[in-house]
Amino acid sequence: MAVVFAENLLLVIGRVRDGRGYCVLPGGKVKPGEALPEAAIRELREETGLIGTVDTHLWTLQHEDRTSHYFLVDAAYGPLSLGGPEQLKDSPENRYLPQWIPLDDVAAHNLRPATLQELLRRQR
Repeated sequence: MAVVFAENLLLVIGRVRDGRGYCVLPGGKVKPGEALPEAAIRELREETGLIGTVDTHLWTLQHEDRTSHYFLVDAAYGPLSLGGPEQLKDSPENRYLPQWIPLDDVAAHNLRPATLQELLRRQR
């Protein structure tokens, strides 16, 4: 998962699924033979159109169904465009909306998993 900051903004993927609105950090599955940092950069590009470089590994978290690795990524602030598999799955019932949100509004955007909200507060 890519953690990307620009000034007081956080890069997220807004989601609307099954009528619920929330957001997640850019990221996804690791392909066979792919290193974790490479996967974070690939997913960032696919989901947002941004090109970045990994700065450091921030956290490894165990969620209900998976282990996720979070990397601080340097990427230039810029226009966002959805691509990759998410673009093919995007529909009115299953939205993927790359966006920059104010760090102070992370809770209002329902960032998932919720444990990230506290970790991000400490990271600033």
